[in-house]
Amino acid sequence: CFAVSWGWSDGIIVIYRRIQGFSEDIEWDAVALVTPTGAVLSNLQSVEDVFLQQDDTGTLSSQLLRVTGTKSLVIETSSGDKIVILAVSRLGGYLEFIPLASNLWQGPILTPQSHKIDKRRNQGRCGSKHYAIGHVLNVASDVNAGICALTIGE
Repeated sequence: CFAVSWGWSDGIIVIYRRIQGFSEDIEWDAVALVTPTGAVLSNLQSVEDVFLQQDDTGTLSSQLLRVTGTKSLVIETSSGDKIVILAVSRLGGYLEFIPLASNLWQGPILTPQSHKIDKRRNQGRCGSKHYAIGHVLNVASDVNAGICALTIGE
């Protein structure tokens, strides 16, 4: 898999995996997304960011949410299992650590039968939410235990 931030001010990262296409070609398709964590959004709202905006779909955006870097941290346990954590840095001085489930980053190429995704996607960014929202799992949601977010001051 690979993680891509398209540089938008909503700070969303999309995780892609190889998919066996219907025409036997290998394609890349979105399987998960990483939004700014609740801790980052709360901190951003508490500092009264004058650039923080909310569009008509409820998505928060700010130049301070832009992703400046990502790095996968691979940890091998004593039993030989591997754990992957995605480290995300943001322009506003935030550093997030998001654990990724192993089925996101390892395993065989997915087939159309084992991977179903709604292909109805918004083509533009003007006034529309990110194409992956609602179609794939958000691995940075508050339900995902083990997420850590820090600011530069911490």
